[in-house]
Amino acid sequence: VDACGTNNRAEWDLSALNAFLKTAESPLSDLLASVSSFRSEHADYYYRNDVGSGNIIKQIFQEVYLGEELFRETYGMGAEYFHDDGYILREKLFIEPEVISKWASGNVLALATGRPRSEALYPIKKHKIDYFKIIYSLDECLAAEKEAEARGETNVSYSKPDPFMLDKIAEEILPDEKSKDFEELYYVGDMPDDMTAANRSSHGFKGIAVLYSAPDKKGSLLRLKNAGASVIAETPEELDILFK
Repeated sequence: VDACGTNNRAEWDLSALNAFLKTAESPLSDLLASVSSFRSEHADYYYRNDVGSGNIIKQIFQEVYLGEELFRETYGMGAEYFHDDGYILREKLFIEPEVISKWASGNVLALATGRPRSEALYPIKKHKIDYFKIIYSLDECLAAEKEAEARGETNVSYSKPDPFMLDKIAEEILPDEKSKDFEELYYVGDMPDDMTAANRSSHGFKGIAVLYSAPDKKGSLLRLKNAGASVIAETPEELDILFK
């Protein structure tokens, strides 16, 4: 990345970095894996583990995204680097609340998200879309991982693309395996991991991929199809038709 000094201000040209970050789904991890000479215990410390236990990169991101108040509520600690309103306040719904309400009247809505639970609940409360009967979040994944470790299991991860959350939701919706109350189980998402989790589920979830949130729709379409999306919804209206 090139930096140019102008009137004592540093102006950074991030175009090369931006292009690099688009080369793969996890470019930095891929780079570290392929170039072992870049690895060091000191560098690893700053991106491994979690907020409050060494992952400075994630902590800075979460502070900027959540803002000081929600960051404290989520992690039980004060922000160190960012003390302003979070970018989460700028988020808007792609689907109007009345549409989600209509879906809930004829379907059982559940939420499976990689966000911490408090972070997931925030937009639900803010936009008044409390129509989800079951919610599984990062909190439930981490709790289940600790239980697995206590049983002697190692290197366990229940976050997506693992279908843990979807299977748990299905088990709550369908306590009787012979239940015929539901025609289909769908998982709506905008990432390849969402589609992979749906395909790996033992309960026959169909992955419904949405494109309207993707900045690179052509590239996202290809990645979502390769991950096994059953249906591609390019507009909110197409998603609405599915749940009528």
